[in-house]
Parts: sequence; structure tokens; C-alpha cells
Amino acid sequence: MQPWRRLAPDLIVVAILLFLCLLFFWRVLTPDPLDRRWFASGDFTDQFYAFRYFMAEELWSGRLPLWNPFNFSGSPFLADIQSAVYYPIGLLVVLLAGKGGLPLIAVELEVIVHYFLASLFVYLFVKHLTRSRLAGLVSGIVYAYGSYLTSYPKLQMAILEGQTWVPLALLTVHLAAEEEQEGQTRRSIAWLALAGLALGLSALAGHAQTFLLATYTVLGYLVFTFFPLWRAAKGHGKARLGAVALILPLVALGLAAAQLIPSFEYMQLSTRAEMGYNRAGGGFLFSDLLALVLPGLRVIYIGILPLILATLALVLKRRRETVFWGLVALLSLLLSLGRKTVLYTLFYNFVPGFNLFQGQERAMQVFSLAMAILAGYGTAILNRPMDRAVKHRYAALCRVLLWGNVGAVILVMFAYWGALFNPPESGQVNDLLERSVLLVLLLGLSTLVLYLRGGRKLRNWRLGLLILPIIVFDLFSLNMEQGLQRDRARDRFLVTPVIQFLQEQPPPFRVWHEQLLPGNYGIVWGLEDTGGISPLRLKRYQAFLNALSGERARWLLNVNYVLTSEDILPDGEFIDAYSDPEEDFYLYRVREPGLAAYVVYSAEVEADDSVVLQRLASADFDPRRQVFLTKDPELALPGAGTGLVRIVERTPNRLVLEVDTDANGVLVLSEIDYPGWQATVDGYDTPILRANTILRAIPIQAGVHQVEMVFRPRTVLAGFALSVLTLIVVLIAVPWLRRREQ
Repeated sequence: MQPWRRLAPDLIVVAILLFLCLLFFWRVLTPDPLDRRWFASGDFTDQFYAFRYFMAEELWSGRLPLWNPFNFSGSPFLADIQSAVYYPIGLLVVLLAGKGGLPLIAVELEVIVHYFLASLFVYLFVKHLTRSRLAGLVSGIVYAYGSYLTSYPKLQMAILEGQTWVPLALLTVHLAAEEEQEGQTRRSIAWLALAGLALGLSALAGHAQTFLLATYTVLGYLVFTFFPLWRAAKGHGKARLGAVALILPLVALGLAAAQLIPSFEYMQLSTRAEMGYNRAGGGFLFSDLLALVLPGLRVIYIGILPLILATLALVLKRRRETVFWGLVALLSLLLSLGRKTVLYTLFYNFVPGFNLFQGQERAMQVFSLAMAILAGYGTAILNRPMDRAVKHRYAALCRVLLWGNVGAVILVMFAYWGALFNPPESGQVNDLLERSVLLVLLLGLSTLVLYLRGGRKLRNWRLGLLILPIIVFDLFSLNMEQGLQRDRARDRFLVTPVIQFLQEQPPPFRVWHEQLLPGNYGIVWGLEDTGGISPLRLKRYQAFLNALSGERARWLLNVNYVLTSEDILPDGEFIDAYSDPEEDFYLYRVREPGLAAYVVYSAEVEADDSVVLQRLASADFDPRRQVFLTKDPELALPGAGTGLVRIVERTPNRLVLEVDTDANGVLVLSEIDYPGWQATVDGYDTPILRANTILRAIPIQAGVHQVEMVFRPRTVLAGFALSVLTLIVVLIAVPWLRRREQ
């Protein structure tokens, strides 16, 4: 048979998956403005779009986006894992979008592409496991368009993108085990290296918790597939298999090192370093598990027929693979309940990584994948002849489904009775009644399909014509509109009169606002902000804001303008033209703003931040004349003097100043101190001292000097070098290893 004929059925399936992806997102893709919908504002616009926007601006300016001056008074952008600077598809989107501002539709298309890829990778994996294209197609649809991936991962795109690569990693692990079983060790290593690349892409996508869950899923499957081979091996064979299996995590960590090493450093210095059990252990309620069988409840619901198909896989023909994925589904479902079960307590204390993240309901990403795989196995069972024992169990399950239909009808009656005696408010519908009626419809159709299959030789395309429309009708009807809105999300960043006024003011200065503007607005509008939204922020910076009054903190951070809902600001001058009292929106100009850079001639050394914060908050502290340092400046300070500082050049990663002082002093900058900033004075390296717990300072001798600061973190350089080396080794080694051994 010619190659194109062998590939033709798979190409047809790929075309079906592409069509379904376009159908699911037709309201985002349509040119008709009346039908057009946009991804909802919130995390998608304020965080992920803003991050992509900054990344585009920096790359097209010829700079690597290392430091972000627009959030939290300055923060390490690349080290924030959700920036996903090295993620290949994100980079491609930024480069294809071109200069002049990143359009929102480009980021929406990036998300849509990942739904297609997720369905495709699951199709390939399950098709290979079951030798059934129909089974793979069912699994791909259930996984991509079930209620988990179509809920908040659609808007928190790092979760979606990180999980997309997991089924591809699983497929390559399975192929590696098959090659190893045939004695093709070199080819097995090649497949494991490719699995490592897929898992590494999951890390580069930018969501640490998703990568953690993906790693445990892939490594668990690696152990599952290689354990029988290891048990059968003898002598040095066991050690050899162990060494081969290590290829996967080593390649994954090596590829992701460019992101993980800087991110690990940032996490150790962030508020996440103090995550406690109560904060980390949040999850679903037990009552949320009703979503498994009630259509329309978000996140957990995978569809009625897919749930039945998964049950078929576990009940009718148990095998190692189905038992494994059944246990994975159960384990992840229990973990999604967080500290409500003792299981999470064990994981929190004994399994690395589970004490670092909150939101344990995200374990549903593993559950949804496991159930999609089981649904594929169930489809494969329906699509093949059944022996007598399987037929007997199949008939029993059909009888159970009949009773389930009766129960669903009874639920409708109770819901209708409740609606009569407790009618909803005007314009509302009874939610339980709606869901129970839909349950009756979907359960009835699913039961009919199973009875038709049991009574006739209904297989292959005929079975697909019954199963696929029901699944698509179920999942698409309930999930297509999730996370979409009528208003243009990009309008969230339209320049208003107050923003235009701020943009016209001479820099550098910062804005202090009380959540009255979109999160991370400063990136898009080019305004430096003391706030922002991100899971990571510096622990010292947060302690600084908590300890100091607004007035003192604003002076030290060079805040010139304040947006607040308070109608009085003691240190502010009211700007009436840009305030709206009816909306509790007031703009103030700080009367005596701080300076971006200045010289002081008195310093006190104190390494205890809590002591320094108390002193900074005291009335007798004058930031214009003194500074607290963590180390001795090793320079004799006179206590008084005069100095002028002029900013020559200022970009996110570089700052050049000219300092003219008549005495030895300390140059203090309203810039956040962070590892990786390097300084020179007149071309000679000089240490950067931490000032007032969070700022940067440099000892400066009397005279005229040029000071340069560059952000060049060693963690970024080391991580990038390791990732490039890993990629080069894999790209060279895999073609050689793929040659079949004699």
C-alpha cells in the first residue's frame, strides 16, 4: 500500500479535529461584529496578554525581556515563570504579529491552536494504544472540549499550553517501552529524549503547578511501562534500564533550565516561599462532585456518554492500562478536593512540590486526561467483537443504565416540583431543572446507542456516526460560550483622558493606584506602577508596603500620582479635571514626590529588615538625608553634602546616570534591588548595596562620575546555556539513535 493511502484515514481524522476546533471557536473567529465574541477580560487580558505585549515590545526593540519596570516598582520579568519568554509557540506568535503593538486576536489564536494540538496529541496516543482511530478521535474530543480545559484554562493560557504537551510525552514514553521490549535500546533512548522535549515544553509554557502535575503523570507512566521490563531483566540489565529511564527527566529539566533556574531563584525570594497548609490546601467541595453526572456544571464534567464509555473500559475488559488510568483518575479526583481528604495531607508532607502551590482543584487536568483515555478504551471495546463473558457484563451494565434513566426522570420530577413551590426570580430559570432535563436527554441517547450496539453488529463508521454527534452535542452545547464576552476585551486598555494625562507627564515616575485600573495596565500604557497582578511578587517588597504608611512608601518609590477611591489624600494635590466623584475615582499629584535617584551623606548599617522597617516608618527618619544599608559602604561619609544626579539613559535592563557630588556619599535609586543587577562607576565594577530593605544603592566618591547599571543575572545565562546545550545534544543524538540496531 502506498504511504499516502496509509496516511489518508489519519489525515481525515486530523481534518475532523481541525473542523471541530474551528466550530468550537467560531464566535471568536467570525468577521461578523454582531456574532463576534472575545475572550473574557481578567487574567487573560490583564496578565497573559499584558505579558505577551511586554515580551513583544522588548524583543522587537532588540532586547531580551529580563526586567519589567512597569509592575511592582520593577520585577524580574523572565524569572516570572508565567512570562513564558522561551515558549516556542508564544515566540512565534510575537514574531508573526510584527511591530507596533501586539493585537489581542494574536493571543486568542495562540490559545485556539493549543486546543487543536491537545485533541491531536490525545488522538495519536489513544489510537496507538487501542489500534482504533475512532477511539482516538473520541478521546481527543473529550479531552480538548470537556469542561476542564474549556473553563479557566482557556483564560489562564499557561495551564492550557502546559497540559497540551502531556499526551505527546505519554505517547513517546509508550513508543520507547515498545522499542525496549524489542531490544532496540538506542531507539528507546531516542523516544525518551523526545518525551523529555515534550515535557520540557510543558515547563516552558509557564505554569509551574501544571508542570509539576505533568511531570508526575509522565514519570508515573514511565514507571508503569518500564517496570515489567525492569522486573524481567537480570543483572546489569536492571541498572541499564534505570539509566535509560533517567534520559526523560534529564532532557526535560535541561530544556526547561532557561526558565526554571531563574524562576526557582525568584520563587525563593517571593511571597510563595511562605505558602502554608491552609492556603495551599484549597480545593473542590464534596458537593462539586455532582458535576460528574449533572451536565453544565463546570470544570469536572466530561460528558455523559464519555463517562459511560470510561466505565465500560473499567468494567467490561480490565487490563493493565485501564486499571492504571482508572487509579490515576481516582487519585487526581481525590487530590482535587485538597485538604478535605487525608490524601492531600500525605502529599503535602511527603511528595515534593505539593506544598508550593494553592488551588488543588487543578489536579482535574490529570483527571480529565485519564478519563478521556478511558473513554477511548471504552469506545475500542464497543468497536470490536465481544466474547460471552464481556457480553454478559455489557448486558448487566445496560440494565443499570436503564435504572439510571428512571432515576434521571425522577430527578426531573423533583426539580419540577421544586420549581412550582419555589419559583425562580423573574427572568431566571431553574438551574437544577435545566440540568436534569438535559441529563435525561443525554443519558437516554447514550443508553440507546449501547442497546443498538448490543443487538446489532454496529461497529466502525456506523458506531462513530452515533457516538461522535452525541459527544459533540453534549460538550459543545455546554462549553462553547464559556469564557467569552460580547465587549471587546482589548477595549479594557483603551487610553482614557486620565491615562493620556499621565502618559504626557515627564518620566521617570510611578503611579500608585488602588485596583482602580486593569491589572498590569502599566505594561500596555507604558506607565510604571507600584502594583500589578502575578502569582509571584518579592517578599521584601510586600513587607515594605505592609509596614509603611502610604506617604512614606510613595516618597521612597518615586510616586508622583495617586489614583484612589478616597476623597482626601494628605500628601496629594487634587486634580479635579481627571477625577470622577460619582465613581469614587480621584486623581492626586503628590505634593513632595520622591526622586528617581539622589545622593545621601549619612548611612546606618542594619541587616534586620524588621528593624529597618520600623525605623523607616518613624517620624524622625528623613529619607532625603539618610539611608539604611545591609552592608558597610566602606566609604567615609561626612554626614552632609550636595549632589546632583542626571539620568542619561534608561531602558528596562539598563540605567546610566551622571552623578556630581561635592563629598563622599551613597547614591540611592528608587529601583528595586534584585540579584543580577551589576554596576560600574566610571567603567570600574562596584558593588550594589541593598538600601531601605528593597532599593538599590552605590557608594560614590566626591567628584563627577558616570554610573551604569545593567541587569545581567547569572541564573539566566546559566539556564540558557544549559537549555541550548540540551537541545543541541538531543537534535544531534536522536537521528543517530533512531537507526535500528542489528
